[in-house]
Amino acid sequence: MVDLKELNSIKLRSFPIGQWIAATFFLTPNYKLFSRVKIVIENIEQIPKGETVIYAMNHTDRYNYFPFQYQIYRAGGFNHTTIWTKGKYFHNPIVGGVLKRFGAIPLLSKGYLIEEFFRKLYDRKISLEEYRLIKDLLDKKIQMTEAYHRASQDVKTLLSDKWHSLYNPGRWQKITDMRDSFLQYLEDHYSVMMDKIAQMTYTAIYEKHLSLIVFPEGTRGAILGEGKTGIAQLALNTGLKVVPVGCNNSDVIYPGNSPIAKSGTVVYRIGEPLSVHDALRDFKTDGTFKLFSKESQQQYRRNFEEATRLIMDKINALLDEKYRLR
Repeated sequence: MVDLKELNSIKLRSFPIGQWIAATFFLTPNYKLFSRVKIVIENIEQIPKGETVIYAMNHTDRYNYFPFQYQIYRAGGFNHTTIWTKGKYFHNPIVGGVLKRFGAIPLLSKGYLIEEFFRKLYDRKISLEEYRLIKDLLDKKIQMTEAYHRASQDVKTLLSDKWHSLYNPGRWQKITDMRDSFLQYLEDHYSVMMDKIAQMTYTAIYEKHLSLIVFPEGTRGAILGEGKTGIAQLALNTGLKVVPVGCNNSDVIYPGNSPIAKSGTVVYRIGEPLSVHDALRDFKTDGTFKLFSKESQQQYRRNFEEATRLIMDKINALLDEKYRLR
């Protein structure tokens, strides 16, 4: 489980040595010798040189940022990059180790915490019905009386004061007073973790001057999906330019779980940068806000959602027909 100790172990560097090692000793032989991979970045002149930006890219496959990072680095003049990635990818020791050396920043969701805490408490995977019940309670879609009536015995224990008996301080770091309910514990834990992730993101962009690659969909899919609002929050909070990137054909060279690319051509189309001074101007908030906070998401929900829709529309226009949201 990704916890504060795991987050603190991730070292962000202005020159990500892990990326350089991977590019030199793995990607170059893969792309040039063992396979024939052609990487095309159309309209690369749209990317501001020497400037920290947010790349907004569709997520067709597990590795579609590899060729992009590789080619940007080889082109020269652009800031090095890091990525926001799912926290669950750090579960695999090998994958997690690689991501750490790449300086990747794990993103967490409440759903992820539900699954992980349940597994730690009961040593089993939560069922879809159990997960949906707890998530709906957190989202205030159902009332406690209804939830308790439908809940399994394990979930009933979590929804009562008896959940304290399952708690083992050695399993994870204590965040709140144990008198809190399990639902409040989850909310508080999520808030603490996201504060840390926000801090890491600020370190990456302000201290290490790393541009950030973000997959707004939050999950992989050949056809562009609906965007999450994290990228809009970051853009409106920092004022950084968002560079839309349409990734085409990476899923052909990376068709499965293997990081070894097959021969082919991958095309990245770069759109005109968006900023709070032009395209995102109408979505600016009327004051400063805390990144990823519950309060800011409630207060500026419409700003975040509309800015996200605009970003997704820009990505969609850069995609080949088979990848476009219809």
